[in-house]
Amino acid sequence: VGICRLFNRHLSLQEIAQIVGRGARSGIGIGTFAQGGLVLDGGRGKHTQIPPIIARYDFPASWRILLIFDHQNIGVHGAEEHAAFKMLKPHDQALTEKLSYHILMQALPALVEADLKQFGEAIAILQAYTGDYFAPIQGGRYASKSVTQVLEYLREQGTVCVGQSSWGPTGFAVFESQIEAERLTHQLKLKYTDSDLSWLICSAQNTGATVIERNKPENTG
Repeated sequence: VGICRLFNRHLSLQEIAQIVGRGARSGIGIGTFAQGGLVLDGGRGKHTQIPPIIARYDFPASWRILLIFDHQNIGVHGAEEHAAFKMLKPHDQALTEKLSYHILMQALPALVEADLKQFGEAIAILQAYTGDYFAPIQGGRYASKSVTQVLEYLREQGTVCVGQSSWGPTGFAVFESQIEAERLTHQLKLKYTDSDLSWLICSAQNTGATVIERNKPENTG
């Protein structure tokens, strides 16, 4: 987008995505780049190049997300990812309908109402199915054993919303507040002192990406 602005090329995000080969399987990255927040795409149809965004909501401003990074694991990507999708079995229609119910009737309403417990329960169901579906490729429900241990510990501490981002290995946990996120992160830092893990507390961005224009600095030499 920045390059298009620089050279005065007026291309839509969808056109840019097709040129650089993005959005072939999911419209989530493009949707969040454009709008921020939590987005849901409708899947790719027969005549659709990029899956359309069919829902978009602000993430609760007070919620905090802890990202858990494993620096010894890079996850599945590139050619390996492309090959992996060819190996996986087709989705079961009945289960897909069940998961759609949990998304539309549980996760999204809970997000709008800022009900983290209900939201976390829905995410847990989605994570369980997705993780088990991709387990033959990534070696388990989660790609990283170290991250798995952290997520299990967080559940034991009462954290209701945890999971893995995409193919991983990055894990996440969602908390009601900055204070709660900092409290649990402090515990994790004390517990996992000898690991290759690192931690980042952040909030969701409810706006799309922006291009910042700066004038070329004058030559003062």
